[in-house]
Amino acid sequence: MARITNIIQKTIPEAQIKSEMGSVLCYMLPSEQTKQFPNLFEILERDKQMLGISSIGVSITTLEEVFLRWVV
Repeated sequence: MARITNIIQKTIPEAQIKSEMGSVLCYMLPSEQTKQFPNLFEILERDKQMLGISSIGVSITTLEEVFLRWVV
């Protein structure tokens, strides 16, 4: 897992681990760095077997979702 974090933070230094549950890692990537996303995903896809990644998912949190999570 540290190798995955190192790759992500090398590509997007501002990336932060959002959560870690068992073998599931969740990172927060700053929207200002979207130009770097294709490069990051290319690296992760290319090396996913070596890194032990079974799948990669992406979601965009809206302001409404943030508000609902905070209120509830």
